[in-house]
Amino acid sequence: MSRMEPTTYREMEGRLCSAYGVEAVEHSVEVRSLASSVRVLEVGTGEPMIFIHGSPNAAATWIPLAAHLRHRRCLLVERPGAGLSSPVVDWGDHRTASIAVLDAVLSRFGIDRVDLAGSSFGGLYAYNFTLAYPEQVRSLIQLGSPGGPATLGMPAIFRFLSLPLPRAMISRALRPDATEARKMFVDIGHGAAVGRGAIPGAVFEWYASLLNHTDTVEQLNREVRAIATPLGYRRSGRLDDAAIATVAPPLLYLWGDRDTFATPAAADRLAALTPGASIEHFTDFGHVLWYDDPALLAERVDDFVTNIAN
Repeated sequence: MSRMEPTTYREMEGRLCSAYGVEAVEHSVEVRSLASSVRVLEVGTGEPMIFIHGSPNAAATWIPLAAHLRHRRCLLVERPGAGLSSPVVDWGDHRTASIAVLDAVLSRFGIDRVDLAGSSFGGLYAYNFTLAYPEQVRSLIQLGSPGGPATLGMPAIFRFLSLPLPRAMISRALRPDATEARKMFVDIGHGAAVGRGAIPGAVFEWYASLLNHTDTVEQLNREVRAIATPLGYRRSGRLDDAAIATVAPPLLYLWGDRDTFATPAAADRLAALTPGASIEHFTDFGHVLWYDDPALLAERVDDFVTNIAN
């Protein structure tokens, strides 16, 4: 049964934006091949940059970073089924589907070439689109451990969500209040930032609302089954080393040493697969590492993109 309470969720999303002094403009983008539409939150003006989030997450997770990049037109894509984006009934070939999502966004906004940033599961989307349309990606940035690379192995959460468990059981496992949401951030490596009060309470309230007042968890379960089994990635969910090696646009990895999904050593092995790729490690930063110091991460993103443009 749907748990959608869009009014409540929008209120919490608005509080998150207010906490970072941001006004986001909402758009809807139709993805015809998936019979779905995705939300896009737009922050700032200038050259466009597309951000694609992980799971279970939504477009507003990028607000802390976008708040420091308002001289760029940050387009925060909400993946199908996440947040208030409509779900996909049949994912089919996930690689093709993920490419279609980003292709629809670029077409909707009339963008020929873009700087693309991915996080976690969204990193798989970013890889897939970049490999399919390298001429349309000016640069690629992966923030934290991305989904998909065979060299990193498959995250344990994907194994859990790919199990044939009743939807109610999975739903109950991810229904935190704000206090429990705070602990979830600690569990993925953000203990230092949480301890020093660097992450506003509005973040945890928003995240709890995302998991309680939208169908994000149930739809994530559906999407994970399109790319994974309890034994590992399906073909359309896995990127072998040879594929990662062919990423053509300039590629930057930004990695927290507390990222619980892959170690710094694994990050270095991943970065080494792509000729010319660069990587920067951050001490005491977690998986969604812009929360630990959004101004610093925005500076690194902006410097990389600016240098590519010049």
